[in-house]
Amino acid sequence: MKWNWFLGGAVVAILAGCGLVPPIPLSDPLQLNGKSVTLSLTGGALSSQSAMSGSVNVSVEDVLSGVSIPFTPGSFKACYDFTVTGDAPSSAPMSLKLTNIKMNLTLQDASNGSTTIQATASEVTLSVSGGKYTGDGKNLCGDFADVGKVVAILSSPPASNTLTGTFSLDTDATLPPGTTLTITFENGQGEIKL
Repeated sequence: MKWNWFLGGAVVAILAGCGLVPPIPLSDPLQLNGKSVTLSLTGGALSSQSAMSGSVNVSVEDVLSGVSIPFTPGSFKACYDFTVTGDAPSSAPMSLKLTNIKMNLTLQDASNGSTTIQATASEVTLSVSGGKYTGDGKNLCGDFADVGKVVAILSSPPASNTLTGTFSLDTDATLPPGTTLTITFENGQGEIKL
């Protein structure tokens, strides 16, 4: 019996290495769809730009409970699109470029420990309409640092896990004090590669 299990695992590993085992898709793997984070100015204003950040703190259920994974996967990727909104003060520029977009998160539970993910996105340009900044970001993506750990956290008790960390970005213009931006996540997609 041990030989059959080992042989089956070896066959799956070989097929996965050859690209013949398709990745396992997951919808909203971090359960961020519809969740928001408010960014505010951090530190002093720079000469020609501003840095903004906000905290993320959500509960995540065991999305892998019941998902059959034959052995420790090679990678676990999570991607989200997002919208950006915020008041545009009269002194603010009519368009605003967001760069250095990063989300650094820690996923943990009481029994299985923790692992981290850093997701990044390409720059986003906001436009002003009706006194509001609006814009859309695509492909805020990252891979978990410890794939075995994230699988354990999202597949075994306790069923409720926590996801905490920060979302941060830079702007291409100095913003007035009190400026905030709201990031709302959508279209979350995950992929486990064997």
